[in-house]
Amino acid sequence: KVRYISKGETKDLTPNKDGIYTIKDIHSDVTIKIGITEGEKVNSTDKNGITWEYTYKDGKATNVRYENGELTEKVEIPSTLNGFEVVNVERKVLSGYKYINIFNGEDSDIVEEIILPENLTTIGNYAFYNCNNLKEIVIGNKLESIGYEAFYRCEKLTEIIIPSSITKIEQKAFEECRNLTDIYVENKKENITLGNYWSSGATVHYTGCTHTIEEEILEEGLSIETVSGNIEDGRIKCRNTYSFKIDKILDENNYKDYF
Repeated sequence: KVRYISKGETKDLTPNKDGIYTIKDIHSDVTIKIGITEGEKVNSTDKNGITWEYTYKDGKATNVRYENGELTEKVEIPSTLNGFEVVNVERKVLSGYKYINIFNGEDSDIVEEIILPENLTTIGNYAFYNCNNLKEIVIGNKLESIGYEAFYRCEKLTEIIIPSSITKIEQKAFEECRNLTDIYVENKKENITLGNYWSSGATVHYTGCTHTIEEEILEEGLSIETVSGNIEDGRIKCRNTYSFKIDKILDENNYKDYF
């Protein structure tokens, strides 16, 4: 990427067919800038005419969010932007503590289906906050974390499949998802940390469970000690036979689940 800066204004340069860049009306204060610097915010337009803003960090596109363009019912977030792999999506901060989702708030009303990049590792805080009409989200197999209130009030979501790569889900990730009845967590090979009230009352299915799982959960203010075999305690269900131990709750007012 080649840009020139003149009188505080930055413009992208496009080469001709021979790869030659031309600058017209040069002033003495022109600066030529080649490449993207660490931490720089950059815009990139995808094949569908949607412009995305991202922050360049460690050779990756991070904090990706919608900037402008015509959104449709089905949105596919690009796997790369300017050739850089997209690894996380993040909400916008308007002012103070006020946040909006990655689609600029009201712009998200049209979105019903989202396809995330295969290499995405993080769904950030408030990423899909108040996406009222979101019915389906496709998550790749490298997702590691889901942020605080990431899917808050996605009222038309009925189920979600979370891959085995997940290691952390922050509190209230699915808060106020009133029609979310089923969350599928694929077989785990390592521990996962779950924040308070993350599942918003949905039934959690641990699919393909063939190993011992240690959990800490709260049910009517009491901790469950030991369960073996197929279980269903009102919130947690497993399709396959397994056993796990429930440790006692240390702080019932600020507890977390671990398995």
